[in-house]
Parts: sequence; C-alpha cells; structure tokens
Amino acid sequence: MLYRLSLVFLAQILVVSSLVSNAFPAEKTPSMLPVIPEPVTSFGATYHKGKVYYYGGHFGQAHRYSTADQANTLWELNLNSYTWEKIGTGPRLQGLALVGYRNSLYRIGGFTAQNEPGEEHDLWSQKSFARFNLRTKKWEDLADLPEGRSSFDATVSESGMLYVVGGWQMRGDSESIWHLTAWRFDLKNPHGTWTAIANFPYKRRAISIAPTNEGVVVVGGMQDTGNITPKTVFYNARDNQWVDGPELVGESEMTGFGTASCQIDGSLIVSAYDGTLQTINQDGVFEVVGNSHEARFFHRVVPTRGKQALILGGANMETGKFDSMESIHLDFLPKLYTPK
Repeated sequence: MLYRLSLVFLAQILVVSSLVSNAFPAEKTPSMLPVIPEPVTSFGATYHKGKVYYYGGHFGQAHRYSTADQANTLWELNLNSYTWEKIGTGPRLQGLALVGYRNSLYRIGGFTAQNEPGEEHDLWSQKSFARFNLRTKKWEDLADLPEGRSSFDATVSESGMLYVVGGWQMRGDSESIWHLTAWRFDLKNPHGTWTAIANFPYKRRAISIAPTNEGVVVVGGMQDTGNITPKTVFYNARDNQWVDGPELVGESEMTGFGTASCQIDGSLIVSAYDGTLQTINQDGVFEVVGNSHEARFFHRVVPTRGKQALILGGANMETGKFDSMESIHLDFLPKLYTPK
C-alpha cells in the first residue's frame, strides 16, 4: 500500500516547526529555534546523550576555499535550554563526518585548504581520525584512515561499528582519487585498526548515509562522470555485500546531490536537494512525506528525541548558507525497508 498523504493528514504525520515539548503546531517557524553559531555547509553533526554537536564546515563564498573559509570549532546544543556552547577546537576541516559513541565524539576525515585567501586553491583530503572526550573536553588522535578522504559520509551502529563510505582524495595539484574502498572501525576498541569491507560498487561523493538493521544505506551523490544519481545502495554486514535499492523521487536532476539522511525510530528519512522529505514505503519505493521550510544541500538531519529530528545548516542556490534550524516530528512512518 502506498502512503498517499493528503495535506490534512500530512499535518498529523509530519510537521516542520519549532521543537516545543511534543507539540509541533504548524504555524511555528524555524525562526523560533536558535540560529547555529557559524552558518556552514559540508560539516559533521550528530546527536549524542541528549545534545546536538557539529564541527567544522565551510563558511566562505561558494567554491572559494582558503585557510580563512573553513571552520574548526566544535559546538554543543543543549536541547533543554536551546543554547549553543563552544566546547572545543581542532583542525580546519570541511567534507568530514562526526559521530557519537559512549562518552566520546569521533571526527573522521575531511579536507583542509592550505592556501591563503586569494591564492590558488591547494586542497588536501585528510586521513585524520580523532575522538573528543566529553568529560575532559580534549581530542585524542586515533588510527589514521587508510587513505585521505573527504566528501564522504559515515555512520555508527548501535553496537558501535563505524562505517565510512564514498568520497574522494584531493591531493593539491594532482588528480583527485575517487574511492571505491569502504571501511569499518569497532568503536568499542578505540585504539584498534580499520577493517576493509566489500568495495562500494560506484564512485560517488556528496552522498549521505544512514544505519539500517543489517548495515548501512548510501543515498544519492555525484558520480565520477559529474552526473548526479538519485539511487540508493544497501550494505548487508552479515553477507558483506552491497545491493542496489530504490531511487529518490523528484523531477530535478539534482535531487540526489548533497542529501542528508538518518534513521528515526526505525525509519529512513532523506532530506533531498529539492526540499522534499522522503522515505521508502512498504512497496519498496521512495515517497515524499513532507517538505522542509527551505530546500537545502550539504546540510545535516540529526535525529534527537523519540520521533524528532533537527535539520541544520546547509545552503541552496537562491539563499546561500543558512544559519537556521528546522525540526521535524514523525508520528508514523513505515519501518526501514530491506532490499530482497
């Protein structure tokens, strides 16, 4: 059965609004949520132990990269007071990922601009992998990624398995290397090493990723041909295999570019380039279940409490970068699809 939602019924299912206890009146707008301290794209973000965190990103003009255009701050959002606090700094990075597990945050990869403003771009993808101790507020370097990687994504399972997929390695003046390799790291042993999993079957960057019951799902992205794909690919950890999944819906050729994905209460939610919020229904096809106030790319969707999530940062072609957040509340969605 397809979940065809009327506008009236949709208001009962999904509302983008201010996060106020468990009520999400439709007249509330993102302006009622606190702005993010640094409007950025291509940053890492996560929800962990009742708080939202984000690190790094690009705050300069589009396609302008330098030491002055990349952020290096770790911010924490208290969901009770809705106040941001700067809790740490580190290297200037964008195109990275950030996850939380136990008492730490983990920062993975990204790229650094080594040129000063006005100089020719000198961009290098990083191997760095570090954890931030939430008690001591200090970073600790861990085992490097096997290769420099940026414009990828990462997620962690409930059991503490970190997955890194997609992206490329920028090497200054040398040609960038598109990655097929994919890796996992057991965060229960933070001083361990990276383990290769089956190669990802496609060369893609500007993807998003979310955990599934069996492994992960990779959504959309730009291919090495320069084309944008709306396709998904599922990884089954037990079989160590990738399987093609359904395509995002949308008329724009850019639908799958710079998406943000997460799992909310056992359901996959994708925030697409065109502003639609999509899930996979019980027939195994994507369906639009709502729209954000502002279409965004290179943003993040962070699941928070229960069936709620926050949309942070990002940009679009008309507005530029956003300092606003939006919240979504899901009363009902089909459980996470598993390809046969």
